[in-house]
Amino acid sequence: MKNKKDKQTDVRDIEEEICQYSPDNGRTFKATNSDAEFIADGENWHMLRTDDQVTHKPFRTRQRLMGYEAGFTKPVFHWTFDGGLSNSYEHREIFNKLDLTPTLAVSPGRMDSDDTMSWQQLRELQNKYEWGVSNHGHNHKRFDEIGPEKQTNEIAEAITAFQRHGVKHSHYMYPWGMAGGKVGRSVVSEYYPFAWGTIHAPDTSGIVDVSSPYRLPRTLVEKTDRDEITAAIDRAINNSTGMVLFGHNIVDDKSVDDQGFETDIDFIGEITEYVRENGGEWVNDIEDVIRYSKTPVRIGAGSEPVRIDKISTGRLTADSIVPLEPEARVFVSRTQTVPPQESTKLQLQETEYIDTLQFDETRNAVQISQAGTYSVMVNVHIDPTSSDGTFEIKLLRDGQIDARSTVAISGSEQVISGELHSHSQVDSPVTLHVELEHCSTGSIRTVAGNENSFFSISRIA
Repeated sequence: MKNKKDKQTDVRDIEEEICQYSPDNGRTFKATNSDAEFIADGENWHMLRTDDQVTHKPFRTRQRLMGYEAGFTKPVFHWTFDGGLSNSYEHREIFNKLDLTPTLAVSPGRMDSDDTMSWQQLRELQNKYEWGVSNHGHNHKRFDEIGPEKQTNEIAEAITAFQRHGVKHSHYMYPWGMAGGKVGRSVVSEYYPFAWGTIHAPDTSGIVDVSSPYRLPRTLVEKTDRDEITAAIDRAINNSTGMVLFGHNIVDDKSVDDQGFETDIDFIGEITEYVRENGGEWVNDIEDVIRYSKTPVRIGAGSEPVRIDKISTGRLTADSIVPLEPEARVFVSRTQTVPPQESTKLQLQETEYIDTLQFDETRNAVQISQAGTYSVMVNVHIDPTSSDGTFEIKLLRDGQIDARSTVAISGSEQVISGELHSHSQVDSPVTLHVELEHCSTGSIRTVAGNENSFFSISRIA
């Protein structure tokens, strides 16, 4: 590792030299040749996105392509916990043993305080344990007490913070369950396809006949006796629908909140097993609850939420909607070796389908000629051989970096996957291609196949 300017913080050097500096926790790196900034978490460097790189409305379109089977429901359940509290992180191994991946409702403005987890811990829960994250308002402001301008700020500032710290998130969860009426729901609808309020166990039968995707119910487990919760679970199972449960502090016998906003980890285990023993199923992603529940909203393949409540006759089928399909998808058909410490263009040898876009095989690039807003997803699987370090996926627009994603490499793992999601506004013809770069002791190899390494583009507006 370099000693030049080798301080704990504020390391400055050209971006290509970042691998030469130890990623001590909290250390920062500023690239002198690109103005890019990075922060270390003790193991890897993470790029801090600048304001002009932050996309404030990135969630109106599904990023992952999902199958669609309209009208199909089953009793699915999911845990969520509010506040990003440190005791959620402390009980991560117990949730792992229970085979649960909860979603955390996080207020970025409250992170790194005495009772909340650090950004590094949040990234660990997301990347290692596959927990989800949702926007809980930057400073946890109730929407019924602030106007639309401040509501917008609560959402947008949190999105900026999540993107700066390399945390993926989805959905909005209203602080205190207060949506702020039609005005608040309208503000949220500019950013997210779904938002969640709160409800008490005696008042819910699962997610049934919800009149708005922006006031979906989460059922409070705190300050509620076991019989009320299990009765609500029974109703959800009998209705073949879903339920999202939520709490705040997670404790182990010892109380930490004098207002009672806490749930014992043993009780969480009991409720988890009760659901499984009585015909329910726990899902890893909160969107899977919506996918299988009796809401008037379904998630289409690659499209915005599709309303189905106005269709009154017959059983709805997949033919009833026209989902937004990706307009271009190219993938790697042969393995490719990527040497260390240099940027290598991803070779995209085959196309799955091409419509309005053009694939330039000689340049390994996709050309966009039609103006609009495009959603871009890059998925790369690599074989790290015996290398440790990081690899970076870079999306280049007309030769300039448009977005990046950094993934940790462990030589002990057989295959490692990395994803990059971005939105791109196109006003005149542009060319997009993907490059890989890694900091490790040896070469890495891409894994071929249309489900392993691919580049997908959809026009969304």
